[in-house]
Amino acid sequence: MEKKNLIYIVVLLTIILGVLAGIYLIKENKFFDNKFIGEQIEKEIVDLGNGAKDDQGNIIDGEIEKKLITDNFSIDIPEGWRTMTAPMGVSGMVVDANKITTDPAAQKVNFQSYFSVVYDSLQGKNHQEYIDYVKSALSVSFSGVVFFEEKQIIINGRESYALEFEITQQGVDFKVLMVLVMGEGEDVWAISFNTTQKDWNDYKDIFSEIVNSFQIKI
Repeated sequence: MEKKNLIYIVVLLTIILGVLAGIYLIKENKFFDNKFIGEQIEKEIVDLGNGAKDDQGNIIDGEIEKKLITDNFSIDIPEGWRTMTAPMGVSGMVVDANKITTDPAAQKVNFQSYFSVVYDSLQGKNHQEYIDYVKSALSVSFSGVVFFEEKQIIINGRESYALEFEITQQGVDFKVLMVLVMGEGEDVWAISFNTTQKDWNDYKDIFSEIVNSFQIKI
């Protein structure tokens, strides 16, 4: 798979995996493990609070806060969400294991809402050229894609771009928030939040809180 195809192919792959996640939960009646493949980097979930230790071994009081921590970034995990094994090229994937979608079409395929984190490169493009490229690639890959709100934002001091769009796959109407976070040099981190159009209002604030927790390690 060519590097330039990574972003929009991963959107499709992870939508399919959102379906597989629901099937796994129903058939196995258990949560996902806390390890990923991909870049073969060990990841861990760190519980902070209620007498637990943080990653420096310090005892912390207060409510439990869960984070996905890798060699390259960290990001919060909402209560009740679980990690799952991600496909090759995806740095992390987290699924809402508790909530059942209200969309009948999504229920039929057992889709679970989730978010994923993917690494990419500008490949010599400036930021605007890269954003235009991603939008063009999505339009070519997904017939009938509809773009909604787009805006420049700052995520923990990093220039970022938020893009909301809707696509239909496997008879299900999905809504996606993709946030492109500019890293060091030509590094780009694409955080993709995926749910159904029907469930969007239940997730939009949660997605916003998660993305604002994203920290790139230097």
